[in-house]
Amino acid sequence: MALAATKKPKVKVRRPEDLERIGILAVEGMLPMMGILSGILRSFRFQSVNVLSNSDEAWARLNGEPKLRADIILLDWNAHPVNGETFVRQLRRADNPIVAETPVIAIIANADRDVVFAARDCGVNVVLLRPFSAAQLLD
Repeated sequence: MALAATKKPKVKVRRPEDLERIGILAVEGMLPMMGILSGILRSFRFQSVNVLSNSDEAWARLNGEPKLRADIILLDWNAHPVNGETFVRQLRRADNPIVAETPVIAIIANADRDVVFAARDCGVNVVLLRPFSAAQLLD
C-alpha cells in the first residue's frame, strides 16, 4: 500500500485548440512505428495526419497535384531512399516557398553531436530523440 501512495499521478496531455487547424506529414520508415506515430498524432486531433513510409513518396505528395497540406513535417532521419539530411536540403531549395519554409521536426535515434549539428545545418527546426513520449511530441 505504501508503494501506491508514492506513485506520481498521471499527467494528461492537453492540446491547444489551434491544433485542429494544422496538417501533419510524418515520414516514418519502420512499419510498427508508423502505426504508433499515427495513433499519437490522431489523438491530438490535428486537422489532417498523413503518415508515409518513405521520403520519395513524401516529396511526390508535397509537390504533386493535388498538393498534400503539411504545416509541419515529422521526418525519420534515416528515411529511405533519401536520408533526412538530403530530404531537408531538397525541401529548403523547393521552388514553392510554402513547401520550402515548412517546419521540420527530425526524429533521430542514436544522435551524437555531429548528427544533431548536421540536422541543424541543413534546415531542421527541431530534433526529437528516440524514444520519445507523446507529451514530448506535443511540446
